[in-house]
Amino acid sequence: MTALERFNEMREQGSEVYFDTDEIIELLEYFDEKDDREGYTQALELGLRLHPEDVEIRTMECRLYMYDRDYDKALQMIRSLRKQADAETTILNAMELECLYGTNRADEATAILRALPTDENTEAIYEALSGLLVEMDRDEEAMLVVNLGLELFPENLTLKEERCYHSERQKRWQEAAEQCEELIDLDPYSGDYWFMHGRIMIKLGEYDRAIRSLEFAQTCDEDDIEAKLLRTFLLYFTHNYEKAVEAYFELIADERFVNEQLRSFTEKYDLSYDDLEKASQEFHRLFGSLQDLAKTLVGTSSAAEATEAFDLDLKKQIEYIVGKLILEARAIRKGGREWDAELLEDLRFLRFGDLERSDPGNSPEGNHLFDDILNHKFYQN
Repeated sequence: MTALERFNEMREQGSEVYFDTDEIIELLEYFDEKDDREGYTQALELGLRLHPEDVEIRTMECRLYMYDRDYDKALQMIRSLRKQADAETTILNAMELECLYGTNRADEATAILRALPTDENTEAIYEALSGLLVEMDRDEEAMLVVNLGLELFPENLTLKEERCYHSERQKRWQEAAEQCEELIDLDPYSGDYWFMHGRIMIKLGEYDRAIRSLEFAQTCDEDDIEAKLLRTFLLYFTHNYEKAVEAYFELIADERFVNEQLRSFTEKYDLSYDDLEKASQEFHRLFGSLQDLAKTLVGTSSAAEATEAFDLDLKKQIEYIVGKLILEARAIRKGGREWDAELLEDLRFLRFGDLERSDPGNSPEGNHLFDDILNHKFYQN
């Protein structure tokens, strides 16, 4: 039985059993990673009862004060722990710096940072602190840390990434582009860097370059759904309609994208995967494929003409049809009835009714199901 299983059993039974220090640390790290405050606190209290003098467990107690932003209390503990022979200096240094920055003592923190030895432990502190300060909404201090770190560790990729992110946050697009291109030179096979570059090129109005960068991102990582999605929208935005629709159909056929999008969608509208599958089958029975429906709506037999005519109104009509099918599939599951023949006839002959009417009593107030349809490409699943 693992330490976690024993701990959970102990909690269920309301008893107390023995855990050695390594097991307590294992539990604390697990609950910390899961962001389980209750589990972390219970494991910590047990650890302090069993091993009240253990420095590592006391350090984890200090971390709890920092989570609560009680930095003064945490600083007192850190300075007390430093006196222990087996204290982990690097961890305490990092925690002390976080507390000082968190209490607006940036000058004191920076002085300590500058005095640290130039070694791999200090490099790790710079890396951690640069991101942490951003989370604390301290961009100015974060950039200072990044610049100091790069003076000491000029080849550090993490610090160079943070520098680029900072330039983006400050909307210094040209500077961000140059920094991103430096990252690409260092690692030309990083899909993340190419995606970042595409994002920055959009801000600079360099749409063709943005599209090429996003295509490189997809080449580096074919599973990068965000790159596919952004490229699709960008193609549509730049009036490359034929390529946009081609990219769109490729995207909605991607099972990974479908499954990821479905999680929030099914919860929001109380749907099951069976509802979506049933709606998809009926959609294909009525219309064949999405491209066939688009051609029918446009009134052409040419895929190229349908592609060229693809606009917001066409998108809403498709959303309406798919939304009605899904809600009907849900009603069938809940009510144990068959398809509404009148509804299917209306859809088959493209009688849309009021596209702006929400689904009374089913969708959340102020929301329309069709607003979500093409963002959650379930009807191709």
